[in-house]
Amino acid sequence: MLYVSEDPEKNGWTQINTQGDPARNPRGGIVTMESFNGHIYVGTSPPGGFELWRTEGAEPETNRWKLVVDKGAGDALNEIPLTLGVFRDQLFVGTAIAFAVSSTDPNKKIVPPKPFDLIAVNRFDQWRVVVGGEPVLPTKPITGVRHQGIYPSGFSDISNGYCWQLRSFGGRFYLGTWDWSDLIPPFISSLGNVNQGVLIQMMDWLQNPANLFGLVKEYNLKPLLKLLKGSLAGFFTHMGFDLYVSNNGIYWEPVTLDGLDNPCNYGLRNLFPSRDGRLYIGTANPFQGCEVWRN
Repeated sequence: MLYVSEDPEKNGWTQINTQGDPARNPRGGIVTMESFNGHIYVGTSPPGGFELWRTEGAEPETNRWKLVVDKGAGDALNEIPLTLGVFRDQLFVGTAIAFAVSSTDPNKKIVPPKPFDLIAVNRFDQWRVVVGGEPVLPTKPITGVRHQGIYPSGFSDISNGYCWQLRSFGGRFYLGTWDWSDLIPPFISSLGNVNQGVLIQMMDWLQNPANLFGLVKEYNLKPLLKLLKGSLAGFFTHMGFDLYVSNNGIYWEPVTLDGLDNPCNYGLRNLFPSRDGRLYIGTANPFQGCEVWRN
C-alpha cells in the first residue's frame, strides 16, 4: 500500500491505488522509497528479482508509473531493494536477501546466501552494476543489460548479506552492511537447543538429494564458492559490519571491516547526519545491545 499526505498531522493520509495495469504500476511489496530527479522512486520485491519504479510526474498516480530496473538487475537473487540513496545526481540501490537465505518467493523455502549488489541509476533511468559479479540466478531484464561491477558482490565477502545503509554526508557517500558471519559461533554452540521441529525440517530438506540437486541445477554456484573461499580466512577475524566510503559512488574504500572493532556489532543499522555537523552511527548488536558512535 502507498499513502500520500501534504500535512499528516492536520489532514491525515490518502491511499494511492496501485492496482491498475500491472505494466504501469509497482508490483510486489514496496520496501523503500526515495525522492530523486523530480520523481518518487519505489523499490519493490516481487518474485524473480527486485524492481525499481518511478512516478511519471511528481506525484504518484494510478497507471502513471515507469519501470526503471527489473528482474533484480540481472540476478533473481537480488530479491529485496533494501536501501535507496542519492549521491551526485545518481540514485543507488542496495540489495539483500531476507535473513541471508529466506526467499520472498512463496515457492521457495531457502536460497543460497548471495551477498548484496549495488546498482547506480542516473537521471535518464539508465542503470549499471557497481558492486556485483557473475549472477547466481541469471535473468534477462527488459530495462537494461547486466555487466559485472567494479567489485564482486558484497565487496568479495559472502557474509555481507545486506547493503543496510546508504547516506551522503560531507560531500562523501557512505555504505553500511549487515554481516551474518557473527551468527556462526552462536549457531554452532546452540544447535542442541534449536527447536527440534525446525531442526528436523532443515535436516529433512538437506537430506533429500532432489533438493541438493535442484540447488546445483538451478543456481550458478561458482561465484558463491569463489566468494566463500575468499571469505573463510576472514570469517573469524573480520566479524562485524563493514562501512565503506566513496567520493563518487563508484570507487569505494573501507572505513571498518569489523564493526568498529566490535564483532558483536553485526549490522550498521542507521547512519544519521545531524544538524550539529556530525555523522552518527547506530549499530545492530543482538549480543550486547546497540551502540551509538559519532565522528
